[in-house]
Amino acid sequence: MSGEPPSEDKLLELNVHSHFIIGSVSEDNSEDETGSLVKIDLLEDKDQSISPVSISSDSLSDLGSSSAQEALHMRPSMSGLHLMKQGRDRKKVDLQRDFTVASPAEFVTRFGGNKVIEKVLIANNGIAAVKCMRSIRRWSYEMFRNERAIRFVVMVTPEDLKANAEYIKMADHYVPVPGGPNNNNYANVELILEIAKRIPVQAVWAGWGHASENPKLPELLHKNGIAFM
Repeated sequence: MSGEPPSEDKLLELNVHSHFIIGSVSEDNSEDETGSLVKIDLLEDKDQSISPVSISSDSLSDLGSSSAQEALHMRPSMSGLHLMKQGRDRKKVDLQRDFTVASPAEFVTRFGGNKVIEKVLIANNGIAAVKCMRSIRRWSYEMFRNERAIRFVVMVTPEDLKANAEYIKMADHYVPVPGGPNNNNYANVELILEIAKRIPVQAVWAGWGHASENPKLPELLHKNGIAFM
């Protein structure tokens, strides 16, 4: 009946089962539970190690420095955006250059020089004279935005004039000199000095060959305050 208290046998049986379920665990069960607990701890440690929160600032800085080093070794991009950026940077430099340097005199003053060269005597002919004038005019345009900022005077023999040589067309002014062997013209140091003083010019470019191989030319030019290029 439901109203009767449980017998002593029933109480003993319940007490045994309760001790078995709650308090007593076999050795096999304890090892299984211990192993599972260890596995859980390992999984938790692994999750923590790869979680974003566990990443330290040192590791981030290491990643940043390594990526920066890789970037230093990368070759410059030839993409359209990169080339456009380069073009903008060059335009900025050009604008600053136009604003700050307008003439050879201003260029010399700005950079602490003491000799302004605005006119050069080319004591040579042919391809040597052409290369010299092209090179200086290119630099003059890039620096002053005026390729004629530096003027050129050339020596012309009757043979050069008859051949309508290219370097004569490129010059700003030409001076007739005797024809024949180069001792009469391009290798004649006294003649070169006389023309340089008469024009006058601030520098003489002798190129290669002819008077450039004569040590008297730079000596005489220096004595007369004319630069030897």
